[in-house]
Amino acid sequence: MKYINFLILLGLVLLFNGCMTTNINFQESSINGIKKSKLNKVSNTSINIKEKEDVFIKKRPDSMYGKATTVNVNMSELNNNSLKATLSQYFNNVNISNNEADIVISSDFLDYSYEYGVLESVKLNVKVAVKVYKNNKLILSKSYDFTSSLYVIASLKISLGEFTEEKFNKTLFELYETKFKQDLLKALEKNK
Repeated sequence: MKYINFLILLGLVLLFNGCMTTNINFQESSINGIKKSKLNKVSNTSINIKEKEDVFIKKRPDSMYGKATTVNVNMSELNNNSLKATLSQYFNNVNISNNEADIVISSDFLDYSYEYGVLESVKLNVKVAVKVYKNNKLILSKSYDFTSSLYVIASLKISLGEFTEEKFNKTLFELYETKFKQDLLKALEKNK
């Protein structure tokens, strides 16, 4: 009888905590609801986001809940595409490339931590370092440490893995939209 109770308890723990690895990549559909459309875009400026080699970092959550889960984040792909999605709202010519352009941005997704909570499903902290060059001159160099929380009811995702992937996409997009964009505009204004 103790053995059956143990198996039932183990099954419940795995059911509520999961026992999986989720690969986190960029998903355009995760940001479609918050991405702006139909804006007048700048067409006389080209922007290249420096292409980086894929780097994967695999971690478990910082919280006790969900300890059996792991996320494997494609840091470069997720970061560069989130930045491109943000800038493409305002500029017509945004590419991920190592070619020269009017504005060249080198952005590195340095680290992340996340935790699952009872009421807030995912709390995510990301660390990003960005350098912006205009006509080969460094005009902005800044690191960002950004935390964001997303509640289950704010998502249409069913599995914890899908929900976590959506959270990574929204958090990076939100960081670039709310923090980086204002710094970029100030730097461009100073360096006309």
